[in-house]
Amino acid sequence: MNGNGMKMNRFPICLLVIICVAVSKSFRRNSNVYTKDIVKRDVDKAQELELELNNKNSTMKYLFDQSSTDYQDKEYQEQRLTAPPTTTISSEATLALAAEETTTPSPEAPPTTDPNSTIDDNHDIPQTSDTSQTVVMTQLKKIIIIKETQSTSGEGDSLNIPVVKIEKHKKKISITNLTSVDTTTSEYDIPRDDKWEISRQSVKLGNTLGEGAFGKVVQAEVRSIFKPDTITTVAVKMLREDHLDAEMIALVSEVEVIKMIGKHVNIINLLGVCSQGGPLYVIVEFAQHNNLRDFLIKHRPPPEYSNVLVSAVFSRVVLTEEDLASFAHQVANGMQYLHSKKCLHRDLAARNVLVSENYIMKIADFGLARDVQGKDYYRIASQGLLPMKWMALESLSHHVFKYESDVWSYGILLWEVMTFGEAPYPSIQDWNSMINFLRSGHRLKKPSRCSDEIYAMMKECWKYEASDRPQFSEIVAKLTNRLKK
Repeated sequence: MNGNGMKMNRFPICLLVIICVAVSKSFRRNSNVYTKDIVKRDVDKAQELELELNNKNSTMKYLFDQSSTDYQDKEYQEQRLTAPPTTTISSEATLALAAEETTTPSPEAPPTTDPNSTIDDNHDIPQTSDTSQTVVMTQLKKIIIIKETQSTSGEGDSLNIPVVKIEKHKKKISITNLTSVDTTTSEYDIPRDDKWEISRQSVKLGNTLGEGAFGKVVQAEVRSIFKPDTITTVAVKMLREDHLDAEMIALVSEVEVIKMIGKHVNIINLLGVCSQGGPLYVIVEFAQHNNLRDFLIKHRPPPEYSNVLVSAVFSRVVLTEEDLASFAHQVANGMQYLHSKKCLHRDLAARNVLVSENYIMKIADFGLARDVQGKDYYRIASQGLLPMKWMALESLSHHVFKYESDVWSYGILLWEVMTFGEAPYPSIQDWNSMINFLRSGHRLKKPSRCSDEIYAMMKECWKYEASDRPQFSEIVAKLTNRLKK
């Protein structure tokens, strides 16, 4: 019983074990399925959350970008509403404004005023709302004329020629239309002389009479220069647009010389100047026959020319030796007056003598004229542009000009007159050759249509020693006697 009982007891235990194992397997199998379902469900949920989060991020980014764009557009619109209108100016004005900025003092350092400055440009020019008006900085060249109050020679009739120089200043100007600005209007500031100033509106320019490297002469008409409502034909001397400051100084010096020399029948007379509001115009007497050299060439006689007066052929004026001697006499008379004013011409030549109505000779072109006053010579510092073939030996070799140097030049002019405007020394082209030719004793040959008396006068003007040359008073006396015969 006991044995069978024990076998009976083992059977439920084994069954229980089998059931537990089965249940355990079933549980594990169900547990794995459940776990897979959970994991799959969690993964799906995580993916859904990630997708939702991405969508939200995209939405936030879009909203943020849209907000930034709206803000920038709003700021841009506000700037457009508050910004001042832009002004378009030329490159010249831009450079000028840049120059103004470099010269404008800082607020901490107030602008200083030069007490010696003669230009009143310290005040500010008000800006206007007109966008076409621009304030620019320009360089102003001020002409300074220094006049001496006393003669250094102590002679009452001596000529005190002023010293002319240029000082450069900066000045603000207001320009309403850059394209219509005439640079010559504000380039130079020339002192006004009310005694000689002529209104620019009363001058009507005409044809060009002559033109050189830096200047030209224009025929013009001036209203009311002598009498009200009358028109006078004049000659206007002016500089070319591409001139140098040295040419401006020479022209202003020439004007001052003519002013101080005074009037003489054989010297070109100054009628007035236009020095304000534009380029410098020097208004002088009109010479209808142009310069003496061109006049002589125009009326050069044919080869069968003789000293006997014959009828004119076409428009040619037949000139006798007496006519030529009269021309020479008038030039000598003008030079005598010029030397009496203690002034050297230094460029006496047929090209610088004008032929006016009734064949009156008038000495012109005083650009090289110099006041010698107490001294009897003038020394130049450099050769520059000098009339080599008309210069005396001492002027060529030592750069010294004397009264007698003008006498030498007059002898060359006299040779030009008697040859009807031929060029002297045609085979000599350089400075040293000119000096060597004269030092060896050579001189210009006697013109074929010149009398021995006139040629002897030429040779006296070309004496090696300046003191051996005649004065103009002697030349005038000899020619006066010659014309009386």
